[in-house]
Amino acid sequence: MPSQEIVLGPRYAVKLFQLTGADVLVMQCVTCDRVYRVYPQQLHVRHSCFTRLDHIEQDFRCKAPGCTSRTCTWHIEQIVRDGDPVPRFKVVQED
Repeated sequence: MPSQEIVLGPRYAVKLFQLTGADVLVMQCVTCDRVYRVYPQQLHVRHSCFTRLDHIEQDFRCKAPGCTSRTCTWHIEQIVRDGDPVPRFKVVQED
């Protein structure tokens, strides 16, 4: 699915519960150029919903030989549907 990079805030401030089902954490190893996509549902299995993303990033390690955790970068992407991003919050219209 197509996606676009988004910024929810500083890494030390964003918590796991702020990610929606339309978000994906994309980790790339600088050494071997492998790209991993991790969905929030996978992270909820191992971490509390109040865990900050800077604590989770310690788990992002490339398993290829010669790679270390310091060779990985990551960012958040949001899935795009029909060219428009999926809304983050439901808009309620009052009559």
